[in-house]
This record gives sequence, structure tokens and C-alpha cells, in this order.
Amino acid sequence: MNSTLQCLYSVPELKEALAAYRAPGHSEYDGPHKLTVATRDLFAEIARSGDAVTPLRFLATLRQIFPQFASQAPNGAYMQQDAEECWTGIMETLRQRLQGGGAGASAAGAGAPSASPVVKELFGIDLQTRLRSEETGEERVAAKTEYTFKCNITTAVTHLMQGFRLALDETREANSEVAGRSVVFTGTSSLTRLPLYLTVQLMRFDYRKDTRERCKIMKEVAFSTTQDVYEFCTDEVKAALDEPRRRVRFCLHLPAVSAAFADAHSPLRARPRQHRKKRRPTRRWVSGCSRRQPAAAAALPLLLLLLLLLRRPRPLAMRSWRTRTGRPPPLRRRLPPCPRRRASTSCARWSRTRAALPTAGTTYRT
Repeated sequence: MNSTLQCLYSVPELKEALAAYRAPGHSEYDGPHKLTVATRDLFAEIARSGDAVTPLRFLATLRQIFPQFASQAPNGAYMQQDAEECWTGIMETLRQRLQGGGAGASAAGAGAPSASPVVKELFGIDLQTRLRSEETGEERVAAKTEYTFKCNITTAVTHLMQGFRLALDETREANSEVAGRSVVFTGTSSLTRLPLYLTVQLMRFDYRKDTRERCKIMKEVAFSTTQDVYEFCTDEVKAALDEPRRRVRFCLHLPAVSAAFADAHSPLRARPRQHRKKRRPTRRWVSGCSRRQPAAAAALPLLLLLLLLLRRPRPLAMRSWRTRTGRPPPLRRRLPPCPRRRASTSCARWSRTRAALPTAGTTYRT
């Protein structure tokens, strides 16, 4: 019930028709009228309240009109019901009571209820079925209106579109005027009118003949957020949809076409030589090595040259005393600083100090 009410509440045209619903002459024992009023009041309460709403009045009215939703288990808890049954019951009630749309909505007359143009325009699906008997050659054409687009599920169905094709193919037995008995008619159904809101029903419940019970099909069915039912329409509907579909495809591809057109007619593309940026020449740091190469590869020749210079023998003046003479070096004495460098020292002191130093067999290095 929660999912069904949320789906109905998301339709603004239906909320407007319910808000304008008035029925002063109906009795309180009128079930469809009570459910319509309960739905109107519930939607108004949801619109006013910002929090979650508990639909107690709507639930009590729904169980009163459709007793199957009030069935209980042996432990006293209410049994789980199918959402499709709840959707069908509410939709049938609104279809009987709502007449017109918007501010002109009113209750149906006291006579027999008629189909609501509001519900039919929003959810009605017009189908045309063409049947043919291979035995007698008879052809029959039938039209009907449904409020759910069925998707049959079998072992071969993996996508929603496959279930649509399977549901539109029909095989039935009917009385033949030519043969005077029942014959098999086969055919397919096509869409003659598309609603504003397409309601899809996955046929997950099937009747098993061996157990004589109703079982649920748990097979997964893939579907996309956008469904195109163009192939299921009649030729007349396809001809009417060709022009709108072409405009929609053009609008969807317009950004890509505009970008391609701008790129093709861009001045940079038309005159590339005039607007092309000049490329700077590659710098050559070392012969044979560009700046795009690693730094180690560029510095490798310099490292090799440095190693060769270090491996060369040093000159004789740079060798040590032991290397030249084979003897240990003599005692080294440091000379005093030159008086010319220090103004406080006189030349006489420098001369006396130098004369006092031994000269024989002594080597001084400055």
C-alpha cells in the first residue's frame, strides 16, 4: 500500500483532480466515494505535513471496501498483500468517481458510474488486438483499454522489452461461425494510444496446475530508466510519433553537433599555420644529450673527464719528501712572519732572528 500511494502522490494532475473533488449528495455507505475522500484527505495531509504520515483512516476504508486486505494469519497478524491488487482497487475506485480535471473536477452523478477522463488520460492504455484463425481464415479485431502494461516472465525473458513482446502476443479459443465450433485464434496487440504515465506490471504470479497453487516467479528482469515502446504501436501512432521523435533526437544530439560544428569552423582549425605557436629549439647542454634526457646521462661525459684527470700521475714538485728521496722528512721549523707584512716588527729584529737560526742541514718550506 505504501508504494502504491507514493506512486499516485507523484502525479500532480491526479492530486489536482482529488483536491477539486466534491460530492455533497453521496451517502456515507458509498464505498468508492469514501475511499476517494480518504485519498483526497491523505494527499492533503501529506502536502501540509513535513514528517511521515500514518494513513490510518485510509487503511480502515480500504479494508472496509476490499475485505481481502483485512485477512489475518492464524497468529492474528495481517497477511501480506500484492501491490498490484492494491493499485487495481484504488485505480478502479478513482476511475469511477473522478470526472474532469483541475478546478472542474466533480463527483459522478447518482446514476451508473462512468469512466473518468482524468484517470484514462493519465493512465489509460488503448490496445488493438488483431486475431486470425489458421484453420478457417477468419480475422477479428478487438479494442480494449487497460491501465497497466503487462510484462510476462518466463525462463527465456531477461529484459523488460522481451516481456512486453511476449505479453502482446495472444492465443485464444473462440467460437467460429464458419466451423460452428471453437477454434484457435492467434494474433498480437498494438498500442493505439499512449498515456502520460505508463504503469508497468511484472507478472510474477502464476498458477501451477500440478500443485493447484499460485506461485511467485523470482526470476530477475533487467530494465533501463528510459523505455521506448515505439515498436509496439500501430502504424498510425508511429506516423504521428515520427516528427516528435526526430525533434527529440535532434535536441539530444544538439550539444554534440554544436561542439563539432564549432570545432570544424574554428579559426585555429581553418588557419593552423597562422596561429600555431612556434616551438622553441631544444637546448644542448652536452654534445649528444638534450634536455629531455636524464641529468645523469648529460653529466656522464663530465664525470669521465674528471676521473681521467684524477688518475694522471702528479708532477715531481707535488710529490712528497719520502717519494723523492726515500728518507723521512727533516724537522720543520716555521719562520716568523715577514716584517713587511706586520708593521710592528722592525727590520733589525727580523735580521737578528734569522741570523740566530741554524742554516746547515736544515730545510725550510714557506
